[in-house]
Amino acid sequence: MMGNEEQTTEVAENDQIRHVEFVSLWFLPFPTTPHKVISWHPHSFKNGCGKPSAESSGSLVSPRFDAQPKRPICEVVMFLLLPCCVLLSLPFLLASSASISPAASYLLQFRSSLPKSSQHLLPWNKSDSPSHCQWPGVSCYSNDDPEVKSLNLSGYGLSGILANSISHVCSHKHLLSLDLSINNFTGGIPQLLGNCSRLSTILLNDNGLQGSIPAQIFSKQLLELNLGTNLLWGTIPSEVRLCRNLEYLGLYNNFLSGEIPRELFSLPKLKFLYLNTNNLTGTLPNFPPSCAISDLWIHENALSGSLPHSLGNCRNLTMFFASYNNFGGIIPPEIFKGLVQLEFLYLDSNKLEGRSQRLCGVLGS
Repeated sequence: MMGNEEQTTEVAENDQIRHVEFVSLWFLPFPTTPHKVISWHPHSFKNGCGKPSAESSGSLVSPRFDAQPKRPICEVVMFLLLPCCVLLSLPFLLASSASISPAASYLLQFRSSLPKSSQHLLPWNKSDSPSHCQWPGVSCYSNDDPEVKSLNLSGYGLSGILANSISHVCSHKHLLSLDLSINNFTGGIPQLLGNCSRLSTILLNDNGLQGSIPAQIFSKQLLELNLGTNLLWGTIPSEVRLCRNLEYLGLYNNFLSGEIPRELFSLPKLKFLYLNTNNLTGTLPNFPPSCAISDLWIHENALSGSLPHSLGNCRNLTMFFASYNNFGGIIPPEIFKGLVQLEFLYLDSNKLEGRSQRLCGVLGS
């Protein structure tokens, strides 16, 4: 009788739930040290993979240290295959994360900052061109140096507020040239452009930019600045004097007013100056003996006074357009005596008097 009770107790214990601890090392298929945890009765699974039934739900008991827990076959297979799948996919995950360089990320962030209608106009895709240096409008220093050297997106029809996107452009620490001309950007000219990377060329002409010209944009490394054909107003900042290397300045077709800073004509390397079609007033300052200006367009303003004799110091002058102003007085012949390079001269629609044999264009009455 006592033996039957012991046998019955042993069977009951075998039918109890086995408690197994799964160690934190996921690549070990079976537990190594048993502790008290909850597991399901092995006979309660259908084909080894079913859900436990209500009548066979487990209860907490002390584990048997001399028994190996039974596991469903599908669970064992999945347990064995999981580390293999992770190890096989790891190189692809690492390659995917490493494939997008910081420069490419900045470009994609710039595109994402634009309106949806403009994002589709920039065909930048890693699947089509593995290297961002091959994307349209993007130029890098070399194949070995993926840093972006210039960004030329002229005429793409892009829109949006420029100040909301320019920070992504300035993330390129070695960017030298930025051409966003002939687009539909609006808002003011971002002050950040004055301290944007190593920019020496900034072309924002033919957009819808408004407001005054920020003084910060005139940096020492600036070589070319074109803000023409926008909706800019206010005066030309005197900080333009800081641009000792400036060669090209285009402020034409705006609503700028006030006098032209005298320091502007004294910049030693300035060759191309386009201030036409504004509301500029005042007189022309004296030109320094080292005047390097080749093209001087100041027509369609409200400039007055006489033409300064020092204009003859600009010995490389080839174009001088001063029509539709309020210039008056007699044209001194000596002004044009040394301008042997002069090819185009327009002084019509002023109040000037006199003629000179060196005049090669149209003279007004």
